[in-house]
Amino acid sequence: MNISNYEVAIESVITIAKYLKIDIPEVYFEKDEEFPRRDVSAFFLYDENYIVYNKDWLKDATSLEIVITAFHEVRHAYQAYSIKNNVNEDPETLKRWEEEFVIDSFEDEDNFKKSIEIDAIQFAHEKMYEIYGVKTFIPESIKHLIKVNYDE
Repeated sequence: MNISNYEVAIESVITIAKYLKIDIPEVYFEKDEEFPRRDVSAFFLYDENYIVYNKDWLKDATSLEIVITAFHEVRHAYQAYSIKNNVNEDPETLKRWEEEFVIDSFEDEDNFKKSIEIDAIQFAHEKMYEIYGVKTFIPESIKHLIKVNYDE
């Protein structure tokens, strides 16, 4: 039985949210013209606890690409949950994350250097390697900020 990319996205979000012990974010799908930038595969909406996938990206994505996107976006949901419930992380981290969510922007060139992004990239990177043995792409500009722990 083949499952659709939409089902992979939804099931991945549910599974990862349960793993992280957070409320399951709602999942939506929109055309790329609804996105701030068309090269964005998905994004998390802090106030609504929604993950929105780019339908145009999704139709050509592989299952692994969808899963890594889910790891990344659900980690943002974890961050939001942690902030709103004052749990899981130290107060300094929660304060920094909350400040970064308020000013988060797709247009900011340094967006990937924010601690909320580094944390989400690190989490997705670790889980993809741990579960699938896949080494994910890390932008050159932040490689020094990501801990790489391959068992080689």
